Amino acid sequence: MKQGLLARIKNLLGSPPAPARAEDPEKALDLYLEKVTAQMTAFNLEINRAVGEEMTLRRQVGAREEEIASWEKQAQAAVARGRDDLARVALERKYVAAADLVALKGRLSQQQQLLAELRSSYRLLEERVARLKARRDELILRLRQAEAMETAGEAIESLIFGTGATTLDRLADKVIEAEARAEVNQMVAANSLEGELTRRQQGAGREDIEAELQRLKAGGGGSK
Repeated sequence: MKQGLLARIKNLLGSPPAPARAEDPEKALDLYLEKVTAQMTAFNLEINRAVGEEMTLRRQVGAREEEIASWEKQAQAAVARGRDDLARVALERKYVAAADLVALKGRLSQQQQLLAELRSSYRLLEERVARLKARRDELILRLRQAEAMETAGEAIESLIFGTGATTLDRLADKVIEAEARAEVNQMVAANSLEGELTRRQQGAGREDIEAELQRLKAGGGGSK
């Protein structure tokens, strides 16, 4: 059970889960902090139970050590009285207590190691939660910026590789067509203007000739 508790603490020491696209980053972070805080309360109770188990094992180890010492004294007293039979009984019980003591010390060592890991992981979790709470606003801003960058990246990718590219192609085709029509209209207008100027020049030339002819006639008539 304690090993499972340690694994859950280590899982919480990982990075907060990234919010879904439709999820509010601020709400996601607050929910994560709320979840971790609730887990920490439960973990603290488990650590207290582990401390209680360690204390129980310590008392049992101490009791076995006292029992071994007591059987040793009884064996010595029996030998002093010449009661080897009682000495043998005392020594047998001493050996049983000694074997039990070895097992208890092994359990105590494991419990102490587990408790040290639990406390260390719990302290790390406390520090992490404190940092998250202190940097909450900064993290929310970074999450929103990352979300905006991701959205912008997808939009650019869509313009380059998706339906946006087709739209741009159609727009480019329309621009080319409009430019071509404008060029044709300019050519037609230029030709029309050139023709008009030519006609005007030709008309102006005939008028000048007629005027010159009339002048000559008038001059000739005057000389007669």
